[in-house]
Amino acid sequence: MEEIKIYHSLWRMLLLFLGSILFVCGGIYILHMHKNVYHLVVGWVSILFFGCCGIVLLWSFLKERLFDQPHLTINDEGISYRGMKTWHVRFADVASFDGGRQHLRPPLPFHEQAPHQCPGVYLRC
Repeated sequence: MEEIKIYHSLWRMLLLFLGSILFVCGGIYILHMHKNVYHLVVGWVSILFFGCCGIVLLWSFLKERLFDQPHLTINDEGISYRGMKTWHVRFADVASFDGGRQHLRPPLPFHEQAPHQCPGVYLRC
């Protein structure tokens, strides 16, 4: 079987990054036009929070695209999922797959052959 690599949507990442830049600019504007301490705090919180969000989005984009580390990889050996934590599920350890929906995203639940060794995991695509 050919290896399948799934990346995050380029447009979604771009829109999220542009949104974080806009909120940072809004925080700078609030900071520049502040009239009391509340505006000062809101401006700094906006700059710090959305600035960190933009940095994380940029890092995950560069990690995926430049270093060729896709979000989800399916090959002959199993499935690799890279999120905040990396999951490797070997097909040899899987007894069966179930289909279903949870909220609006279709999960990929599976049952392992030796459940006492590793707890079951739900991979969301």
